[in-house]
Amino acid sequence: MVYTTPTKSGRIVEQYRSGRSSRAVAKEFHVSPQTVCSLAKKFKENGNIYPLPKPGRPCKLTAQDADFAVLQLDRGRAENVADLQRSYFPNVGPKTLRRAMRTNGLISAVRRRVPFLTKKHRRARLIWARALQGWTEREWERIIFSDESKFNLIHSDGRAWCWRRVGDGYQDRYTQKTKKFGGGSVMVWGCITPEGVGRLHRITGIMRAVDYVQILEQDLLGTLHNYHMNPHHYFFQQDNDPKHSSHLRSWVDESGLHSLPWPAQSPDMNLIEHVWDILDRRVRARNPQPSSVDQLWDALEEEWSRISSAQVQKLYGSMPNRVAELKKAKGGNTRY
Repeated sequence: MVYTTPTKSGRIVEQYRSGRSSRAVAKEFHVSPQTVCSLAKKFKENGNIYPLPKPGRPCKLTAQDADFAVLQLDRGRAENVADLQRSYFPNVGPKTLRRAMRTNGLISAVRRRVPFLTKKHRRARLIWARALQGWTEREWERIIFSDESKFNLIHSDGRAWCWRRVGDGYQDRYTQKTKKFGGGSVMVWGCITPEGVGRLHRITGIMRAVDYVQILEQDLLGTLHNYHMNPHHYFFQQDNDPKHSSHLRSWVDESGLHSLPWPAQSPDMNLIEHVWDILDRRVRARNPQPSSVDQLWDALEEEWSRISSAQVQKLYGSMPNRVAELKKAKGGNTRY
C-alpha cells in the first residue's frame, strides 16, 4: 500500500464511509482502489488509521547508532566492540553491537601481523619495487633467498582481533605491528634456490659477522654445489643486518656471487619467509610434539628436507606479482 499522510488517510476513509465507491474515492485522491479498501479495513478493525505499535522491546541500537559505530571503527577511533561499548554505547550489550557490525558488512578477524614500517622504510621499499618492476620470473630465478628464523617449543600466536570489511586486512589500522625474533628456542639459517630448499644450519649462541660468513662459506656455497649451480650466475639476497655488511662485501666478491640490494623490513618480498611458515606448520602438526630443543631441531631438519622443489618453484613464480603489489601499495605492507 502506498504511504499516505494521516490527514489524507482520514479524508479517504471519511469519503468511503459516506457511501462513495472505492474507485471514485481513489480517483479523487490519486491513490489506488486497493489503498482505499485497505485504509477502510484498518479503520473498521482498529478504530483508527494509524499503524499499530510493533510488539516486543524496542532495539537499544538504532540504525543511526549502528552507522555511527561502523564509522568509529572505519576511522580507527575504536579498536573493537569492547572499545565501542566502553566509549560510546555503555547501555548496549556486546552481542547487539556485534550483530549490528555484521549487518553492516563488517567481519570479526584476527589482526594480520606485519612489520612496523616508518616513512623511511616505505620510501626505500617503493624505490626498490620501481627498480625491479620489470623483472620476469626467469630473472628472479637467479636469486638465492636466505634468512634466519626462530622456532619455539611452546607456541603462542599472540593474536589480536578487529572488526573490518572483507579485503581490508592489510590496511594499517587493521594490522598488528611486529618486530623480528620475539623469543624462541632454536635459531636457524636457511636458503632456497629455484631448484628447491638449500641447507639448514642451526645457530647456537650469538652469531657474529665471522660466524655468518662461515655459514655462507659452508652452507650457501655448499647448497650451490649440491645443485651444480655456478655461483657466478646468481645473486645473493640478504637483509640489512649490520653483521651482514662489513665482512660480507669482501666475501661476496671472492665467492663470485652478486649481491642483491634489499630494503629493510621487507619479509613479504623474501620468499623464504613462506618456507619458514610451511616448516613451522609442519612441525606443529607432528604428534607427539618435540619436548626439547634437540628434538625440535631434529623435527626441523626432517620437515625441511620434505619441502618439495615444486612448492619452492611456485613461490619464485609469485615474485613479479609481489613487486607489482608493493609498488601499488606505495611501499606499504602487502598481502604476502
